[in-house]
Amino acid sequence: MVHVQNSTLAGGVAVGTVCNLLIGAHGAVLIGIIAGTISVMGYRFITPFFTEKLRLHDTCGVHNLHGMPALISAIASAIYALMVTREEYKSDLGSIFPAMLNETEISANNMTENDATVHIMGGYGRTASEQAGYQLFGIAMTVLVAIVGGILAGLALKYTGFRKLQKDEQHQDELYWEVPAERKDE
Repeated sequence: MVHVQNSTLAGGVAVGTVCNLLIGAHGAVLIGIIAGTISVMGYRFITPFFTEKLRLHDTCGVHNLHGMPALISAIASAIYALMVTREEYKSDLGSIFPAMLNETEISANNMTENDATVHIMGGYGRTASEQAGYQLFGIAMTVLVAIVGGILAGLALKYTGFRKLQKDEQHQDELYWEVPAERKDE
């Protein structure tokens, strides 16, 4: 039952990220199924591997419930960006993919270039394939920053200047907080 609940949440995470795109019901179901399956496989196989072989502990399941579904969703956003047409998105193209607008579309909406750059921050005239490439580049940069940031945080915590708890000090709240004294039954 836990896997069913987690896969449902993972599907929601994945679809929620691309919900402003025209994915349709079939796209939402497909993305949800893929994300849910990957999430359950992560809980079943990847987390034990990470814990056993790499000594990486994901105690809350964030990697399986949010990380991998977000990656699936980001890849889906690149795929759907590749299939964008102006006829399908009409006037919503500028709010979803502002960089795909060109100068004539900005002026057709009665915007000056100054208004367009303030509100839209786009107008680069990208094609659908260029936009998909930018989406993939964004994924790669996000994963790179996450990995480098995680490594730096891990190294900072491993640094000997930080106080390390002894085995008998672990899970002892009394070291850092004032806790009520235990009552002894008479």
